[in-house]
Amino acid sequence: MGDVFDLDALARDATAEPFHFRFDGHEYDLPARPDIRFFAALEAEKLNDALRILLGTGQWDEIMRSEAVLDDTMLAALLKAYLGHVGVDLPE
Repeated sequence: MGDVFDLDALARDATAEPFHFRFDGHEYDLPARPDIRFFAALEAEKLNDALRILLGTGQWDEIMRSEAVLDDTMLAALLKAYLGHVGVDLPE
């Protein structure tokens, strides 16, 4: 059958650091390596879905309970900083 490129081993060996940010006095962590579904949501211009995928259910629920407004400027800046952290350019 030959050699198999083992993505499971690559995931186990990942040494990248998560991305941390603060909003409304709470700290949040985004994964060191984004899920492919995040990129699909970005491509479809579904930025809320993209952020929800990165945050996961618990952190998403926490940020949604905030009285502060996470506006479009902040969301764009957050995504740009995160993508820079993981080494990807934000699509136009």
